[in-house]
Amino acid sequence: MNPETGRTSSQRRYGFDGAVEPVTEHEQVNDHLAHVYDDRDEQLATVVSFLRHGLESGEQCIYVTHETPRETVLEALRDAGVDVDTALETGAFEVVAAADAYQQSGAFDPDAALEFWREKLSGDVATDFAGVRTAAEMSWALDDPGTTNSQLAEYEALLNPFYAANDHTGLCQYNRTRFPDEIIDDVIETHPLIVQDGTVSQNVYYTPPEQFLDDQPEARVDRKLRTLRDRTDSRTTLHDHEQYLHELYEIIAATDRDFNEKLQALFEVGCERFDMELGGLAQVNPGTDRFEVEATSGGHPDLVPGAQYPLSETYCRATADDGGTCAVTDTDGYEDTLGYEEFDVHAYLGTYLAFDDAADRTFWFVSTEPRDEISQGERTFHHLMGQWVRYELEQRHQTDQFLALNNLNETARDINRALVEQSTQADVERVVCDRLAASDSYTFAHVATVENGAVTLTTDANVHDEAGERAERPGAQLVTEAVDTGTPQIASVADIAAEHEPLTAVEDDRGIRRLASIPVAYEDEQYGALTVATARERAFDETELGVLAQVGEIMGLALTVIDQQRTLEHERERMEFFNRLVRHNLQNDLSVVQARARIIADDVAPDATDHLEVIRSRLDEMSDLIDTLRSLMKAVLETGDTELEPVDLGKILDAELQNARQVFDDAEFDSRGETAAAGMVLADDLLSEVFENLLANAVEHNDKETPHVEVAVEERAETTTVRIADNGPGVPDDIKDTVFEKGVQGFDSAGTGFGLHLVREIVDGYDGEITVEDRQPDGTVFSLSLPRATAGEE
Repeated sequence: MNPETGRTSSQRRYGFDGAVEPVTEHEQVNDHLAHVYDDRDEQLATVVSFLRHGLESGEQCIYVTHETPRETVLEALRDAGVDVDTALETGAFEVVAAADAYQQSGAFDPDAALEFWREKLSGDVATDFAGVRTAAEMSWALDDPGTTNSQLAEYEALLNPFYAANDHTGLCQYNRTRFPDEIIDDVIETHPLIVQDGTVSQNVYYTPPEQFLDDQPEARVDRKLRTLRDRTDSRTTLHDHEQYLHELYEIIAATDRDFNEKLQALFEVGCERFDMELGGLAQVNPGTDRFEVEATSGGHPDLVPGAQYPLSETYCRATADDGGTCAVTDTDGYEDTLGYEEFDVHAYLGTYLAFDDAADRTFWFVSTEPRDEISQGERTFHHLMGQWVRYELEQRHQTDQFLALNNLNETARDINRALVEQSTQADVERVVCDRLAASDSYTFAHVATVENGAVTLTTDANVHDEAGERAERPGAQLVTEAVDTGTPQIASVADIAAEHEPLTAVEDDRGIRRLASIPVAYEDEQYGALTVATARERAFDETELGVLAQVGEIMGLALTVIDQQRTLEHERERMEFFNRLVRHNLQNDLSVVQARARIIADDVAPDATDHLEVIRSRLDEMSDLIDTLRSLMKAVLETGDTELEPVDLGKILDAELQNARQVFDDAEFDSRGETAAAGMVLADDLLSEVFENLLANAVEHNDKETPHVEVAVEERAETTTVRIADNGPGVPDDIKDTVFEKGVQGFDSAGTGFGLHLVREIVDGYDGEITVEDRQPDGTVFSLSLPRATAGEE
């Protein structure tokens, strides 16, 4: 039986087409059917389907045959796929001759026939089988002159109360071409169900046994008039049902109405269809005993949108307990509830609408006037309406979530772009909170820190009540859990209402339903939690939380960079201070020593002159080292801070080549005239230090009698490359990868190891590149690539 319609699928129950209402006189699994057929093929096909279905349902089946040979029945069942031999062996199927069932004493006796069936139903049948199913060929009555029409009709009438006391389904087969019409008429009146052409029909002409056996003219007239009235009522009910279905379809299919307009139209149709005064939709939570009116058709002073009451105080508790469609017309058990005492509700019809990740609902109609009963048809129609409401809410939730996610992605991209320009923690938090609170996805946002269990609000956006005063931070426990676990935490308003009472006012004013707290962290650095609130019921699914988690991580990265920049700036300032202090003191001391060396120069004995020259040489080297350190510190400390500008590369190369020729007069420097057309590059005043070091390096570490240095320039689309090649011993392979590192010395050098490191630091600051490779047959090539200045930059 279908629980929503009360109708039984005849195909599932009997093996025939059709749908029938349960017969009130037959409360158990028992039915009395009459099969009226015209030919033998129809008769055999019907009984085979009936018996096969019974055997498949675990019932014991008995076939009473008269005209049809036993083997014919068995063969027909085998052709239908029935394991006949097993069924006969286990007692699940039996073929009985009509004479053994109806004429045991030689003549038909209705009482004796009923006793035969009682014996068949006794013993182990009740425990071994799901029930008993019989099919009987009634043509034996035509061949028995002693059987009267009244006896046969009496027997058929008595079978109905017999079936009511036993799990028994019976099919009586009557050949219409052989039985007189008066007998067929009695057959129709004594069988609740009629089978024709493979279809079972509810028999509107069925007469209960007590009325049929008391067949007085007055009773027959009353019965026929009642049948006419019932049929008229049925047709009227069917017409009304079809009319309401048509109205329901028009409402659902309307493309010019939104959900709320359609819902109000449904309320109007339902109030008329169910004879109720008010229709409504409410959010419910049986676990928290919550009932909140979401929408109504109006007209009730207490049941208005936004009103909240304990679910247990309303009639919707019956629907919540049932989980389906439920009607209440008997108010016993409700007298002490708000629904009865305050709302004055005396009749209720509701359907429970369950959702996986949103608040459940009840869709209901109520009346202040009592109702005697609410029909199965009304329940079915209401259930249909409720399923449409659930579908529409499901679609609306999915659409809202899609739009919110799309909006969040756009907001996250905007936040990422804006964070690049922020320089303080307060600025970062303000950008994130303001943009999230201003989006379509969230009502407010705030950032809070947790220290020793105390939650401190640092930045917020839109966390205000209508009076303009900041509301207390909602969901403090949520923030703590997000920080402690390092994972996003979500909760509904109902979940945290007890923990944070002030949130209730915020919820009422702005419809907030859910909150999420997102850790703000990057790697091992923890900065607190970002909390956002929304009115969307299905907010914070896995995808949305993923995007918010990325926002929290980007915030953490931005704050980490700011911290690192602050630390780096402090270190730069300290380094610059010590650099200036050391250079100043050393330079002063060197100046004193150099001055004293000059004073005693004329008084030094001839044999001590070499010692004086070593002193002077070392003093010059120390002075050069101080200048190198100055350049190195400038390159390191000002990296990223100095604005690059167009520099004439040719002029700098010419100047440094000229200086090198003067300092190293025993060396040869060849530029092949390429420096004049070197063009403009992006650099600063430290570029001359680069070429001074590279040219000096090519001579000082050269083992040839006459060091030879070649300078070549190559211009490309975006860079200019300068190659400085020498004929020296080359750079050993084991230090090629580290030759630019600080303190690395080569060529059996007595130098400081800072020269090439200084070159690399300066070039890196220009976003350039320097490499070293062997020159064939001997020597080294340093290749320096610098970014060219564009026409606009020049």
